[in-house]
Amino acid sequence: MACACHHPAGSHQQIAGVKTSTGQYLSRTTAEYPTELALQFAQIIIPLLSDHGRELQLSNFGEYLPIKGVQDPSFSRQDGAGFPSQSDWSGQHAFEDSFQALRRNFFREIMAKRLDLQIMCAFRDRQTEPPFSPGQLQPFKDFVDEFWMSQGIQPDWSIPPDQQLCLHILQRLCQCMQDPDSALFPYLK
Repeated sequence: MACACHHPAGSHQQIAGVKTSTGQYLSRTTAEYPTELALQFAQIIIPLLSDHGRELQLSNFGEYLPIKGVQDPSFSRQDGAGFPSQSDWSGQHAFEDSFQALRRNFFREIMAKRLDLQIMCAFRDRQTEPPFSPGQLQPFKDFVDEFWMSQGIQPDWSIPPDQQLCLHILQRLCQCMQDPDSALFPYLK
């Protein structure tokens, strides 16, 4: 699909920063794909949009969504943090799902505020600052507080000197899921 202009340098009008008589930037018109390029894109994606002769309706869209079986690729990876550590909880496990309620609250908040899009933008833009404000993080801290207090544990959000992490909270989470690496935290503190 790639092509290049073979005209000599200076053959085309410069449009960067130039405004039209209506005050709009001239470069705005370049945001529209040329017809030939749009047709090439369409040829590439048309197989993905085929309805296979079925009438598609919003009321039964679920019938068209593919369902991944537990044994189908792609497979989740263990992150090495310990035996109970598993990224995919959609299948059977030999370990208790200690954080099920916490995970559901987190997911609901992330989707309600579309924080997934915000973090993706931060990654894309290579931001050096934290992607979320303290106000955006507060509901998640509240979920964790509620989780611990329901178990009779007072949450400790203090940050040890020379650290940037809430190691007390992380240690409690590892203890809750019986992670074998929980002995690491006294060394970090």
